[in-house]
Amino acid sequence: MTIISNLISDILKAPLGRDWTVEGLAEEILASIAVQCSEETRDVVLEIDSAMDSQARRLFRPFLACLAIKSATEAGMPVNLYEGSLSFRR
Repeated sequence: MTIISNLISDILKAPLGRDWTVEGLAEEILASIAVQCSEETRDVVLEIDSAMDSQARRLFRPFLACLAIKSATEAGMPVNLYEGSLSFRR
């Protein structure tokens, strides 16, 4: 899953447009993952490493919170920002 991890890192490090939002960034990353992953792919592991710059590190927590909210909403579950797994349907 290095390709996906690098893809996410690259998107988080890219220059942000004037009208960017965390939600828009999350949608862009989810769309990119959907294009890269096959039907058999079940898990994507995200790692914060030394390759991430300061912008990517600042965006990572809000990005994960946004994904948690989207996942809970899609599943019809209460939002829990501090534990659990994320799941999205294609």
